[in-house]
Amino acid sequence: MDNEEVKEEFWDNLQYEEYKKLTKQHPSVQLSTVWRWSCEYAQENFDVLYDDAENKKYLAMYGCTKQDMEDMLHEDMPCMLAMSILSDAQHVMSYDQEQARQFINRAKYVIRHIKSDNGLVTTPTTNTNIQTN
Repeated sequence: MDNEEVKEEFWDNLQYEEYKKLTKQHPSVQLSTVWRWSCEYAQENFDVLYDDAENKKYLAMYGCTKQDMEDMLHEDMPCMLAMSILSDAQHVMSYDQEQARQFINRAKYVIRHIKSDNGLVTTPTTNTNIQTN
């Protein structure tokens, strides 16, 4: 993906994530109005968010900003969200491996942050206390 494609994808994700958030916050507002609001939000915030170094890292890894990733964690059914993201990865795998990789990373992020009744479920990456006999 060249820089212009990355910027375009970032714009689309920024605008779409804001649209999803606004439709939940304002269910009685006409969708065309919510769409306009989300476009205005993207236009006002694009440069600041895109130029942020941490967001660039998240863009490369997940295809969206850190805020977008954190907003995903507020979904009602995170397991279904992770499965849906993995389905998206399967769909694009044959023609866009970079986007498939980003979808898989998103799903892993969601799975890593799934809450249990006892709080956050942690998934340690290494166990340094393994004993061998």
